[in-house]
Amino acid sequence: MRTISFGGFDSSFIDSLKLAASEAALEVADPGKADIHLHLNPYLKSLPASPKSTVAVIAEPVIVRPDLYKERIFRSYLDCITISSERAQRLGINTVIDLPVHPPELYSSEAVRDRRICLVAGHKFSASKFSNYGLRRKLLKSDFSKQIDLYGPDWLDPIWLELRRRIFAARLQLSHLGDFSVSECLCDVGKVFTSYKGIMDSKFNLMSRYQLSLVIENQSDYVSEKVWISMARGAVPLYIGPSLKLISPDLANSVFQVEPDLEAIRKIIDNASEEEINHKRQSGYNFLKGDWILKRNSKHIASRYIDYVKEMYV
Repeated sequence: MRTISFGGFDSSFIDSLKLAASEAALEVADPGKADIHLHLNPYLKSLPASPKSTVAVIAEPVIVRPDLYKERIFRSYLDCITISSERAQRLGINTVIDLPVHPPELYSSEAVRDRRICLVAGHKFSASKFSNYGLRRKLLKSDFSKQIDLYGPDWLDPIWLELRRRIFAARLQLSHLGDFSVSECLCDVGKVFTSYKGIMDSKFNLMSRYQLSLVIENQSDYVSEKVWISMARGAVPLYIGPSLKLISPDLANSVFQVEPDLEAIRKIIDNASEEEINHKRQSGYNFLKGDWILKRNSKHIASRYIDYVKEMYV
């Protein structure tokens, strides 16, 4: 019998992986003692098992963990899995398996939607040409930014802390120098965004007062939880990210997908009718109760990881 261990995942998903391993007749062992170690976003220097026995799950985008995308590093592992076809193509690997999707409970009581559009995001920095952080700031200083209510952490950081975070992002990107962007690194230093409203409540219930939710992915190669949260709260996503049609036509019909262009965003904000928004809102509710999303729960995804490991290495 082959043994397997896990690292880097949240505890609830590790429980699902252990159950799936048990059902597949694999024994779960401690990291460093197992035949195969499955690890999310590993740091090579602090990995609790040998890289040659580790299957690395690469989920963080290159703007956050450029080290994961260095060929000499990801070639150090026994195998690599990633969570989107775009990332798989960038890395030149073949295996794509999602992480679990856990949309919040649908907001059943329709509040009065007396606000037009919100943006919920942290004030983050990158020095990568693939980053969308600068696009958020560009949008928030546009001439129609007064229509957008901004929520999230770090927008009121003092300038010294902002500069430290920008320097950290720049130093991180030096390990992937070919993608370094000076304009992304330095854009809007010290800018105060007057549309800031504070921190959104932890269950995002305040989002139910908005018609639209502006969802700009950190990097346009993966669909994040921001989409599911907005849909569950009935704030129809105005979405900038990878093509949703390739994931599911029903998902694409539940959002306004737009190019990363200020005029394209303005056009949706100004011209989307209440009837169109209501239709997409109901489509979103239906999607979150449908087969696609149901098959992205922890049990199904854990089984896919274990089936892959067992097929390849047992």
